[in-house]
Amino acid sequence: MKQSFFIFLMMLFTVLSSFGQSQKAKLSPAIETTANVLKEMGVKYREPETEPNTIEASFDIKNYQVFMIAAMETKTLFSISWFVVPDPKTYKLSRSKLAELCDFMNSNTRMSKYVYDFPNNVIQVSFRQVVDVQNISESVIKNIYRMSRFEITNFLTIVQFVCEENMPIKEANSIARGLKYSCKGWDFYGVMKYESSELGYSMRYEKDGYIADIYIYSNGKKWKDGIGDENLNTEFENVLKALESGKVQTYSNVKLLGKKRVKINGLNFMSAQYSLTRSSRDVISYVYITAINGKLLKFRITVDASKAAEAEKQNEAFISNFIKDYK
Repeated sequence: MKQSFFIFLMMLFTVLSSFGQSQKAKLSPAIETTANVLKEMGVKYREPETEPNTIEASFDIKNYQVFMIAAMETKTLFSISWFVVPDPKTYKLSRSKLAELCDFMNSNTRMSKYVYDFPNNVIQVSFRQVVDVQNISESVIKNIYRMSRFEITNFLTIVQFVCEENMPIKEANSIARGLKYSCKGWDFYGVMKYESSELGYSMRYEKDGYIADIYIYSNGKKWKDGIGDENLNTEFENVLKALESGKVQTYSNVKLLGKKRVKINGLNFMSAQYSLTRSSRDVISYVYITAINGKLLKFRITVDASKAAEAEKQNEAFISNFIKDYK
């Protein structure tokens, strides 16, 4: 969609104050389908009077104010553009750093285009796809919308890590995308950044009944790599007590099956194995903890009890692939 950011910025006030579903000129099938998808998802939108065959919506994602515009640029070219308005009170990144970040994203993705508008301090992330307007389906539009929203959420996660953890952009990008390229065969379900920097962040992966949660945090200190830090045993015991007490999640019939030390991909771990009941199912839960790059690295992997015989081998293969990239 060819419009200046100046026009866009003037539209923001209208977007914020006048969401609704007004009945104007007939929308094209792709835009009408997009409106139905947003309505189904509970997202308010509007049809701007100055832009036919266009709908706009506003979101709050990771403390950023984000605006979305869906439009037919030509008869067959459908686009979704996300506009991010960086708030200096929330994330303090210089304009040069934001420009560098956009350049990095453009060199590492094929599905979107990042543009940093320097004078107006707005980041635009655009997704364009040729669609068959005669046979447009809700599933196609829904997929484009979800894919683009996932991408913009990843981008804002990267910004968060660069700001709060002072991470290099490349490392932040790798974490925000779940190091998924080294964990092939596992589905990445997202990353969570906790409010306190001491608590760090966590990632979730799933595969064939396995649920793997990974926690990377500091607890306010720099740790010696491996399990040689004098405070690591205390941290390990605190993790186990939290599991046994049910503070982590609601379980029943929690029973410790054993503890041991293991070496995975050259790195020593303290580990423990539990049997427990979750949602009326008997499962086995494994805890692995070590330190790497000055931070604690904890794995919590849960699997159905019927897969106990193969679980440790699967767990160690997953951990090995993860730390290979994380190192």
